[in-house]
Amino acid sequence: MLSAPAGLFSDYTGAAFSRAPRTSYWEKIDFGQGPVVRVNHVSLFPEGYGAAKLIAANKQLYASKYMRLALQMYYCVPDTANPGRHGFYLIQMNDSRMPDFGGIKGAVVRRIATSKAEEGTRDTTGIFKRRSEGR
Repeated sequence: MLSAPAGLFSDYTGAAFSRAPRTSYWEKIDFGQGPVVRVNHVSLFPEGYGAAKLIAANKQLYASKYMRLALQMYYCVPDTANPGRHGFYLIQMNDSRMPDFGGIKGAVVRRIATSKAEEGTRDTTGIFKRRSEGR
């Protein structure tokens, strides 16, 4: 059984959430079988928690089809092994739930969704890399 570190939930209740910068946005994604409209909510925790110096949470509030829910988490963790360098590790975690289509349709939708998620991860890390290099 896993347990949360002492103070984790008490530190991120009420006041911490109310101070977190938040925004909502919509996007239109093509999964190959027609467009999907999603509404997302992003929360930033610029003070981080523990070793992470910045945390961003992107949760899906609505999708017109395919995904029931989705959550993306980003953690920026400094490179403590090389304190003289200005580097950090960007850790991205994705999770989503889709209806059980079953059969061939489910296999196709899952394959396309997985490839789009991988493509999005590559794009996101590329953006962070260019920005951190001042380009």
